[in-house]
Amino acid sequence: AVISDQFLIMFSKVVLALALTASAANASTDTDRARSKSPGRHVQGEGLRDIRNKLNAALENAYNNLVPCENMTLGEVYDVLETLHSARDHALEVIYQETDDSRRLAANGVKSHKIETLKAHWAREAHIVEANPQLHDVARDGKCHDAVMWFTHHVPDERKNELFESGALEVMPKLPVNEMPHTTGPFYGNTNQAAVEYVFNNYGAGLSCGIAHAADQTITTNTEANVWPDSLSYSATGYGAFPFWDNTGAGCTYCDPSVDTPSSLKVKYDATQNSELLMHSSCGDMSWTGDSNAPNGSPCNHIFNSTYGAFIYTPVNALEPEADGEFCCRTFSAGDSNFPGAVPTNWMQSMNYWGSNTGFEGDYYSGEIKIYWYTMGGIDFWYYEDIDGNPVEQGEGCQYPGVGEKTACAYTLPIMLWHDYDPDTFVAESHTVDEFEVPEVCLATTVSCSAPGGSVGHGYGHAAAGHQIDHSQPISAAARAAFSRR
Repeated sequence: AVISDQFLIMFSKVVLALALTASAANASTDTDRARSKSPGRHVQGEGLRDIRNKLNAALENAYNNLVPCENMTLGEVYDVLETLHSARDHALEVIYQETDDSRRLAANGVKSHKIETLKAHWAREAHIVEANPQLHDVARDGKCHDAVMWFTHHVPDERKNELFESGALEVMPKLPVNEMPHTTGPFYGNTNQAAVEYVFNNYGAGLSCGIAHAADQTITTNTEANVWPDSLSYSATGYGAFPFWDNTGAGCTYCDPSVDTPSSLKVKYDATQNSELLMHSSCGDMSWTGDSNAPNGSPCNHIFNSTYGAFIYTPVNALEPEADGEFCCRTFSAGDSNFPGAVPTNWMQSMNYWGSNTGFEGDYYSGEIKIYWYTMGGIDFWYYEDIDGNPVEQGEGCQYPGVGEKTACAYTLPIMLWHDYDPDTFVAESHTVDEFEVPEVCLATTVSCSAPGGSVGHGYGHAAAGHQIDHSQPISAAARAAFSRR
């Protein structure tokens, strides 16, 4: 697994309590809080950014000498950690060890309460950052998360103020307030990948603190995103290559990585029939399939049928379902564990809810958006809703663009692609079985165009060189949705 999988894991299978003062969550002693699995309501939040802001506010209300993480260097945060370690109560660490609680002391993913072991990992990280200074802020931000967690969960309340009053702890960092968490995408191709993995291993572990403070204590999903109707249709404007893979190995030799030319997309979706049809006005060069009739700048449709599998075929007319009988290739086998049919209606709830942001400008909507985000295999996935919960945009690529201008990824990196939903066309409506009928040319095809994660041959493209997605591992609902919806 590549480092982005580790970054994803930080948001899953973690149960973490936090209480910043003796009054939090009715915990009367440090030991009670250490054994507790429920954070106080005052430090729970809706989305990771809201959680971060509440945690920082709770710190500011209780203590002085706090400084923004961004104002400190990595070395200065190491010094804070060493001071906190010397002031900790080992009995609290013992409690965390009993249940392998994620509050255990660790450095760069290695759990240990011994300062010598921790400092050895810090020294290795410092050496890596010295050689790769572009990773400094990632490493520092991860250590700021460690510092807040150690201060909160390992230093007894009575010693916290003593540290400040004695001068032993001159400053204490707050949690970093970057607009979005760091992701590995921007470092592919320009930074030693072993260095990226090592630094992000700690950064991801440090951020695990945040997800446990979601108001509903949900670990692997969010409950903020609106679930889609069981059956619907919509149109959208798409950017980036489709298909975004070929059979030439990591990267995509036949893909055009540019994002300047829009295309049209029409979708029919029915969860009750477990089927989906995506009609593209323009598809890229698919001559790599070996079929002389493969599309190259012409329309194609991608149909998902739980009984027969998934196929790309050429239509008689653009954005219409009727096949011309000239070309069809199989992207997924029937019953494929990763793509059994239509994606779930709640696929977006498998993503991390970050919060809202302003300044978005799209083809159909401009204004404040809710941000859902996910990363896997060096690919960032995002999904935006307006404040009322209506779909705005869905995309994926080598890096998360936020509300800024999107730019193409290099040829060796994951393709940047997205589509903006046309809100006037996003409607709940029923579909007949005939609308998802697999064309005869597809039922008879022997041509393979296996998509990433599929079991038909080998499909590549959505990964940096040497970092293709592990086809043997289950793909999340968010990734499945991204793969199928383009």
